[in-house]
Order: sequence, then C-alpha cells, then structure tokens
Amino acid sequence: MWESLENLPMILGFVIATRLWKYGLFNGLVVLVVGMALGVFVTRLVEPKLHKVNHQVRWKNMLINFLLFVVLAIPFVHYFRTDTDWFNWKTDLLGGLAAGLILTLVQSAHWKGAKSRMFLHSAAMMVAFPIIMLGLRSIIRMGDWGLSISLTFLLTLAASLIITLIDYREMYLQE
Repeated sequence: MWESLENLPMILGFVIATRLWKYGLFNGLVVLVVGMALGVFVTRLVEPKLHKVNHQVRWKNMLINFLLFVVLAIPFVHYFRTDTDWFNWKTDLLGGLAAGLILTLVQSAHWKGAKSRMFLHSAAMMVAFPIIMLGLRSIIRMGDWGLSISLTFLLTLAASLIITLIDYREMYLQE
C-alpha cells in the first residue's frame, strides 16, 4: 500500500500531463511537475515506514529524485505523444529498461544504506518500468478520461506490487 501511495501521484501526474500536453505545453508541464513533486513528498513521508530500522530521508535526496523524475518524464511525454510505427511495445520494453537503469544509477550515487539494497532496487525498477511503459501506451491513447484514470490506478497498483515483491521482500541483505 505504501509503495502505491508513493507512485500514484507520479504515474497519475504523468498520464494527465501527457494527455493535456496536446492542449498546451504549459498545462501539461505544470501537472507533470506537481505530480512528481507530490510523489517525492509522499515518498519522504512514507519511506521510513518501509524500513525495519530507522531510515532518514534527506531533503537533498528528495530534490535529486524530483529532478530526476521530471527530467526522465519529459522525453517520455513526447514519446507517448508521438504517433509513429517506430514506437511500439518493443520500444516500450527497451525504454522501460533504460529508464529503470538510469533511475537506479542516479539514485545509487546518493544512497547511504547498504549498497546491496541497490541490486534489489535495480531489479525492481527494471521489471516494473517496462510494465508501466506497456500500460501507459494504452492508457494515454484512450478517449475516455475516466477509464484512463481508473486504469492508471490499476497500473500503479500492479507496478507497486512488483516493486514491493522484489525490492522490499527482504529489507537489508548482508554486505
């Protein structure tokens, strides 16, 4: 549940931003930034609840994550708004793997816990992100906003379950 609370503002913000982008760059960008900021803020509140031992979440890390999520999201907004045969489920899988890897590499640079945790985190991101990408392709192109938003909730729950099963199944491995 906690992982879903962290991810929902970011994924939902991304979906709404991408759908709004065609009506205006400014509106889409504002929603994207607000969604990422909310997700990072919720992460700051929730993350200590996910760890067995006292885990401090530093503001510097939150700022880095916020900037990383926004910078990663902007090209993917364009990716999902582009109507071409070049972008399909295969590129969704590759893009998801690349996003998961980039996210993990940047986050590992400022991670202060056991480095072995980053292996689990990396595995979780590299499994979840391709699934998120596949789901986003259909969700963003839907005509019905209500159905799109509802399916975003389900996609977030599925991705969060995957992340939880991989990343949080054992909080700290021996180094």
